[in-house]
Amino acid sequence: MEEFGQKLPAHVAKKVEKIEDVDAIIAFLRGTDNTDLSEKRKELLIRYDFIDNQIRAMIRESQIVKIIQKKFEISQATAYRSISETKRVFASISRNDKEYYRRVAIEWSLDALRMAHEAKDLKGFNAALRNFYVITGLNKEVVDMPDFEKLVQHSYQINLPPSANEFLQKLMQGGAINFSEVKPPNAVTLDISHEEVKNE
Repeated sequence: MEEFGQKLPAHVAKKVEKIEDVDAIIAFLRGTDNTDLSEKRKELLIRYDFIDNQIRAMIRESQIVKIIQKKFEISQATAYRSISETKRVFASISRNDKEYYRRVAIEWSLDALRMAHEAKDLKGFNAALRNFYVITGLNKEVVDMPDFEKLVQHSYQINLPPSANEFLQKLMQGGAINFSEVKPPNAVTLDISHEEVKNE
């Protein structure tokens, strides 16, 4: 493998090739790459699928390492790396352990729901449903909180001519002001021609 026309060291080239293998398998599974996998990558996918099934069967990781070492004739280091790559491949969207195990837990809770339903076990069904709600986050109520800054009372400064200011001061002495009935001094009323608009 070469980069910028220079041959990479063997250990670096092997690591880059392994990353490319995992990305190619993810692209193949997502359908974003229509090209068929090479024989080597098909074998890797078979290994990843096997490991994924072991994890979902709730087998301990240390035990899975021993199983796949024997089954695929690989070293312990390769076995641990294959488990990590499996989680990355089957997490699909988010490439971390937490997201992978959350998806596994959702499948387990759905299986528990199905079994409780078939057994007509109402108590078990309710417990499985409660677990499903917690795992998926459906138990967390999302509340649209108001923007409290917009609710703060604002003060506005209005500059009025002296005559208008005196007029308002006199009005406020009488209590409540009904501006529809108040006409400032020297005000002129104009009749403006208009046409009434009707909704038909």
